[in-house]
Amino acid sequence: MKRLGLFVLAATLTAGAFAQDLDTVSIVDQFNVGTRGNNTGTGTFGASKPDGSEFTDYTGTDASTVPTTSIRYINTWATDGSPESPVLTVTGPHNNPDRGNALPPIIANTRPGATGPGTAVVLGDDGGYNALFFGNSDDANYYVQVDLFCPVSSISATVADVETAGLVARAARDDGPTQLTRRDYGYSPDLDGSYGIVYNYRTKEIQAQEFPNVSGPSTPVGSPIVLTANGWHTLRIECVGTVITYKVNGTVVGTTPAAIYLNGRPGMFYREVGFTGRTAQERQGIFDQLRAGPPTSDVNDWNLY
Repeated sequence: MKRLGLFVLAATLTAGAFAQDLDTVSIVDQFNVGTRGNNTGTGTFGASKPDGSEFTDYTGTDASTVPTTSIRYINTWATDGSPESPVLTVTGPHNNPDRGNALPPIIANTRPGATGPGTAVVLGDDGGYNALFFGNSDDANYYVQVDLFCPVSSISATVADVETAGLVARAARDDGPTQLTRRDYGYSPDLDGSYGIVYNYRTKEIQAQEFPNVSGPSTPVGSPIVLTANGWHTLRIECVGTVITYKVNGTVVGTTPAAIYLNGRPGMFYREVGFTGRTAQERQGIFDQLRAGPPTSDVNDWNLY
């Protein structure tokens, strides 16, 4: 019995470490219960460790959707001693993780495949950004997909405020001689070179983006999708060699045919600037039904749309 127990434990630990390699292993998280992320983050207000050592297993139990090997997440700017990414029942009044006020109910996620239509993970910030990354720094050829709730009435289009949320791939690289020079204290979703699909709460547009590794604006890819009603949308990025393909609700919205960032973790992020005194207008980032893994392992994903 002791030998069998040691064998099972060793197999579990090996699988647990291996489960982060998105080039070879697929993951699913429906965000039905618990919290995600670590306690201190990677920014200057937390413990800056851009080498992956601060990753922790997700907390809470989501056995119906999370595989037996845990998915390991990290918050980029968690500073209060607890994860800033709670899984909440968002179809009723729910907490704003960073502001401390209540967020209004939203509609249930009825995107195909979602198992907990009333629950989601909430990413927030009170003047900057926060993100949930996972996987390995050297992950290269993989897809990442998530459902994002996109409100169309959070702030006026005439107000010069920033509120965005989205999905990025080939981002959050560790320090090292073969890696790009970092431009931020913690893993950055949109400052260290990556590929993303972003929803702009002010312009009400979903837009594929290439984020530079130098100071400057991102480069739009394809045409924006202008939304006219609140709703959930499935964002998907496929990375194969130097080709990046961006999809929204199963439709290709753009490609990057000569990608220069060839590896990096995927993640979800939220960014806001300029809401001092008007926090009730913020809507934060609400994500559901995360999927990632090798592109070839997802050949049947057509039935998700």
